[in-house]
Amino acid sequence: MQYFAEDFDPQEYDSLTDLSGNENVTLMCHNETKKLIVRKIISGINKELYKQLVHVRHKNLVQVMGLEETTSNCYTYEEYINGETLAEILAKGPIQEEKAVHWIRQLCEAVRLLHEQSPSIIHRDIKPDNIMLSSDGVIKLIDFDASKEFTPNKQRDTQLVGTPNYAAPEQYGFASSDPRTDVYAMGILFHELITGYKPNEINFSYKGRYGKIIQKCIELDPKKRYQSVQELERQLGVHEVTGLIEHIPGFRTGTWWKKEIALGAYIIIAVFMTASVCSEWNLHGNIVKSLAVLGCWVILFVPPYILITNFLRLREKLPLLRSKFIIVKVFGAVLYLLLWLLLFSSTTSIERRL
Repeated sequence: MQYFAEDFDPQEYDSLTDLSGNENVTLMCHNETKKLIVRKIISGINKELYKQLVHVRHKNLVQVMGLEETTSNCYTYEEYINGETLAEILAKGPIQEEKAVHWIRQLCEAVRLLHEQSPSIIHRDIKPDNIMLSSDGVIKLIDFDASKEFTPNKQRDTQLVGTPNYAAPEQYGFASSDPRTDVYAMGILFHELITGYKPNEINFSYKGRYGKIIQKCIELDPKKRYQSVQELERQLGVHEVTGLIEHIPGFRTGTWWKKEIALGAYIIIAVFMTASVCSEWNLHGNIVKSLAVLGCWVILFVPPYILITNFLRLREKLPLLRSKFIIVKVFGAVLYLLLWLLLFSSTTSIERRL
């Protein structure tokens, strides 16, 4: 039995080597394009689910390109991901909250798409080993060996699968797995990303900004959890908006006197800029010229402010400045300085002509 995507032909690929010493996973290379893929030996139990996954494409899901069953084995052909598992990353220590939220939101997109299939696909084994961060910074959910198609009104799972400490109680025969099962595992993962530990491994409870979200995810009773990944996504979005003020320089440390000084400085700058615009309006009565003056002040202050204070860590996201090499960073800083001066010069020139 063979079931392949329309744009995939395994005959065009040559086997290279077992991946990471695992004889069940083979790295393969396209004859012409040199594109790499992975061939895996899987249990035949989930072959119908893998056939469904051939038609599911998303940047945060490993791409399944085909399924092939022989007399001896059942194989899947999947996208090769150049990167690290979250387990390998966590071995180096916990992740900053901002980055952890970004990764969880990417994971939400992948899991939501699985749940939106007909029938819904429940992953049932969300854990650091089954999530990869590609070399270009994209989260990828992999390994569907424990997954199942959701059956409404089913009393309990017939197969007890999952990984201890990540599997929800219903995966141990107490009820049937459903989308809330994956929400539970995502809560455990979220906690581990931020603290470096799973909730049951430590004697203290995480009390940070996302503590209530995590606690709701990992409720033992599925009815008390978020009822869908969409609910979890919405709550994460609300926290990102309300938490924006915590990223503003002067407010990031939480120290009251620094907040007072920062607030005073921001008020003075705002008053100064407003006074300049109003003065220009009183002199010339030209709204366009007044807005041009405001634009000059914004261009003068905002770009240096963002780069110097690293607001929202934008400095770490800009091309060249995020490089590991000092010479590239210096070149990037000089280039951005020249662009800033050119932009400011152009704006002031336009303002004078008005």
